[in-house]
Amino acid sequence: MMKSYQNFSEDIEQRRQAMKQRSREHLQKFKSKTVGAQQERQSASDDRENMKREIKKELKQDSK
Repeated sequence: MMKSYQNFSEDIEQRRQAMKQRSREHLQKFKSKTVGAQQERQSASDDRENMKREIKKELKQDSK
């Protein structure tokens, strides 16, 4: 059965909208992963710096 031009155009438009929505969802997911990874790296870096300070502080106290 042949689709009419109207049905064909509607199908294409629906597919375009679905693709746009998927694209938005993928972009949002990527952004959240990227931001989350940055925050985790920063947190890990902050934790390392705090640990270094604590160790240096303890070493100074032990050497007195």
